[in-house]
Amino acid sequence: MRNFLLPILLLLLVPSPFLLAQGSVSGRITGTVTDTQGGVISGAAVTVSSSAMLNPKSQKSVDGGAYLLESLPPGEYKVICSLPGFKSFVQGGVVLTAGFTATVNITMVLGDTSETVTVSGSEPVVDVQSGSTPITF
Repeated sequence: MRNFLLPILLLLLVPSPFLLAQGSVSGRITGTVTDTQGGVISGAAVTVSSSAMLNPKSQKSVDGGAYLLESLPPGEYKVICSLPGFKSFVQGGVVLTAGFTATVNITMVLGDTSETVTVSGSEPVVDVQSGSTPITF
């Protein structure tokens, strides 16, 4: 009986490669905030919302204009960016799947924040950040 239990205990104690190879179940949205002249903008509030989340999630762009919103559940997202002195930016239809990183670069236009620049019919969002294959459940 002892010879029978030893292999079973070893199987339970040694992590399975299948468990270690599990992919991410969330996605990310990243990009750069610039003005119409190509200058980077730091401090812009980037917000994402989706029916997959209870509350919108926000992040400010940092030096270099970069922003990153992580741990987003799979779903369709709307990206909104605002900064005083610029028109608000809105892009909908950003679809995230598990392990996918969507790149949404934002161009801010000078104007009143009550005005909105809505992006539609833009190029498809492609994951250029990750070399892994996403797992879809």
